[in-house]
Amino acid sequence: MSFIIVARPSNHEHLFELFVKADETGESHRLVCWDQAGVKYTYIWVNQQPLNQANPDLKINFLWCEIEAPGEKPAIFSWVTDWEINDSNVQKIARTGRRRWQIEDTFNSFRLPDMT
Repeated sequence: MSFIIVARPSNHEHLFELFVKADETGESHRLVCWDQAGVKYTYIWVNQQPLNQANPDLKINFLWCEIEAPGEKPAIFSWVTDWEINDSNVQKIARTGRRRWQIEDTFNSFRLPDMT
């Protein structure tokens, strides 16, 4: 069974530190593209990173995505997955991660109406 799970800096501090270091040293991978509406998508990922300090042998793949729509504040998303990330599947993994979040957000609005 495969997974794509949201990763937040507040919950995965060590993972984000490793990601920033990998990006600064050129160990990360990057893909930048635009859609027809002029929205810019920047995907940065690192494969085979330790999930946390307590479990350094548990390796995951980390994906960071920034979406910049003209005239709007950039939106940033990040996920961990067991799928190896590459140029061919990075956009699909990000789309899937965002859809999962949108579904959870919708269910939470029904379950917890005061939080929306």
